[in-house]
Amino acid sequence: MRYQFIDIAKGIGILLVVWFHTSGITSLTTIDGIMWGGIVTVFYMPLFFMLSGIFFKPSGILNRIKRLMIPYFSFMILASLLFVVKGLIVHKSVGWNEIFAPFLGATKGYPNTPCWFLLSLAQISLIYAMVNGIIKQRWQRVLCAFLLSLGAYVWGIYVPDVKYYVDVSFLCLVFMALGYEYREYLLKKITTVIGVCFLSLSVIIFYLHPFDTNVSQNEIPMGYVEFMILAIMLSLGIVGISKCIEKSIVGRWLAYWGENSLIVLCTHMMIMPVFSLFSHHISNEWIGNLTGTIAVLAVEGPVIYIIKRYMPYLIGKK
Repeated sequence: MRYQFIDIAKGIGILLVVWFHTSGITSLTTIDGIMWGGIVTVFYMPLFFMLSGIFFKPSGILNRIKRLMIPYFSFMILASLLFVVKGLIVHKSVGWNEIFAPFLGATKGYPNTPCWFLLSLAQISLIYAMVNGIIKQRWQRVLCAFLLSLGAYVWGIYVPDVKYYVDVSFLCLVFMALGYEYREYLLKKITTVIGVCFLSLSVIIFYLHPFDTNVSQNEIPMGYVEFMILAIMLSLGIVGISKCIEKSIVGRWLAYWGENSLIVLCTHMMIMPVFSLFSHHISNEWIGNLTGTIAVLAVEGPVIYIIKRYMPYLIGKK
């Protein structure tokens, strides 16, 4: 069964991902030394892990991993080919180390880094399927997920650049666990009022102690406790407000992006050069950034259509 408010929540998340990957976003999201953009980066990937947990089935783990790894390799190879073509035409050379880096375990410095989410989600799915098979009590499984997550946070502090995002996968295990174990609560009990309360309280907590966050690198300067509180509350808040706009035009528009969030996640960095064509010719930084972002999304429209209509195998579909 497809829930439109879940697609809306995913749509909000993927639009934020695209926006926060645009050039100049750091300066735009820093005002008087306060990195207000950190309140976005602290939750937009945990949100996707939590929503993935709602539809997680431990018994179908092999099929789930297959459905994640097919688009991972498909879009990583496609991005590498584009990287080679661009290198040969523009730079007259190719950085081969960057192409092979992700397959050797690198977690940054290679084409199409957003695909890390698929690799990490496959790892998380396998880990939690094992936890689910060993531990029978729900509260014990959730506690185990929190303990493994805390251990991964400490691991990331003392061992930088862990290969293949393994520490990040353990760190984010708890979000998928909450989505899976409390799916009925997320689907039926989180109301718009609760969502607004969570979002409002999160803003207050964040501005008392603002920090930038990079979940994919296990960089959590605010500390584990504050990170978990904010990531969980903000994710629940997004789910709550998504329910109140289901029947609106905005809701349907966001649901479209959420339904196609996998394609957008895996292709927007390849389309991002379009951003420069528009943003760099506008003097106002805000207008330039938003114009460039809209241009990227405009290109994503036909890309989504072409992939779903003619190349569905790229996203693991027949």
